[in-house]
Order: sequence, then C-alpha cells, then structure tokens
Amino acid sequence: MRSVTGWKGLFINKAFTKRINNVTKDESDYLLNYLHALCHNNFDMQLRFKWTKNAVAIWDNRSTQHSATYDYVEARAGDRACSVGEKPYLDPTTTGRREALAAEASR
Repeated sequence: MRSVTGWKGLFINKAFTKRINNVTKDESDYLLNYLHALCHNNFDMQLRFKWTKNAVAIWDNRSTQHSATYDYVEARAGDRACSVGEKPYLDPTTTGRREALAAEASR
C-alpha cells in the first residue's frame, strides 16, 4: 500500500489482519506470525511515552501502530478522535523508504 509518506507501506495489525491474499493458509499464517513478531519485537521502531500530569499523546494510525503497555497503577482517562482518511491502495510505482533515502543521499 502507499502510505502517507508516499513510500511503500504495510498495514499489519494482529487484531484486524486475518489473512494474506494469493498465498496458502499455511503461508499466510507463517508470514503474519513473522510480521507480528517483527513489529512487536523491534524496539528501535518503538516509542515509549512517559505519562505525566496533563500529558497529551497524539499519533496518526495511518502510519503508526498503537500498542498499550499496562505498566502503571494510576487511573488514566483518554479520548480518541478518528479522522476520515483515504482507503489504502496498492501503487506499484511507489518507492520504498530505503530507495527514497538512497536517491536523496545520491543527490
């Protein structure tokens, strides 16, 4: 899919992504398990937000994943606002992050 950055993107979410099209169920299960582990275990791709009094956290679900860690004891309250965005689509001419950054570095 083409992400908001203009680069190739992959939407994967354990709660919503159930199957990869055009592969067998076994292949799909294997790939999804790998991708879920990749997203969950790569700490260099994660941000830990430290909640403090009056803190505000904002993220864009089109290009990030939210995963709550319940490592607190204090009561918290929050509101969620969702915007209406474009439906993801496959653009085969889109470059990936690696290609885009390499092209930028060669200029």
